[in-house]
Amino acid sequence: MRLNYETEYAGHDQWMVFIHGAGGNIRTWKYQREAFAQDYNLLFIDLRDHGESANNIISLRPYSFATIAKDVLRLMDELRIDKAIFVALSMGSLVIQKISELRPSAIEKAVIAGGIFDITRMIRIFANSATFLSYIIPFRWSYWMFSYLLMPKKNHQLARRIFIKQARKLSPAAYRRWIGLYQEFGDMVERFKSVKLPYPLLAVMGEEDYMFLDPAKRFVQQQLKATLRVIPNCGHICNIEKADEFNRLALDWTKKS
Repeated sequence: MRLNYETEYAGHDQWMVFIHGAGGNIRTWKYQREAFAQDYNLLFIDLRDHGESANNIISLRPYSFATIAKDVLRLMDELRIDKAIFVALSMGSLVIQKISELRPSAIEKAVIAGGIFDITRMIRIFANSATFLSYIIPFRWSYWMFSYLLMPKKNHQLARRIFIKQARKLSPAAYRRWIGLYQEFGDMVERFKSVKLPYPLLAVMGEEDYMFLDPAKRFVQQQLKATLRVIPNCGHICNIEKADEFNRLALDWTKKS
């Protein structure tokens, strides 16, 4: 098994590892590559079933967040990256949560865009509906529908279009495997909330991210090492919709924290 990846290496002292969300791929971070490469070595990863990794890893059975986290750690070992600043989007934040359980020493600090920090009633309805619909309509239809529910406003259009375009690389079976990871959500976020973060964490959220913003606020209030920054007039995928502002917030924080 081999993950597809790309690196930007300029001899910097620190590495950044980028973890996309469900349906994403390396291109999720195209607006971050140039800005972040000025200060850090960068590792961009296509998680299993996503992007070009879908051609390298044949996943026939359901898997867990531990499976995905171990994929990332195995690649880091191969590249001799002992510790890194992790940058994750949406469901990628759960991969970082699992990495922090399996190998906390691998995380120097973390920047989370549109992170998932709790399972609210709305999130449960959203995930259960996605699972149900994946068996009765083509998954691209349900993905399109949920992208509008998640990012309904006109200013979310660019992020929504990229979100849908990237998901076209997913197969229906892969989509169901990733939706099936919802079964782990509850236990994972409860464990994550109940322990003190061993590393600094920045949560960057869109002001209009109605599904995930309030849980992020509650999480940060409970964690001494967590910081929240909210981008006005912005939806869920803030690293695309407001890329310049996301980059500024993330880079300022990583350099100072």
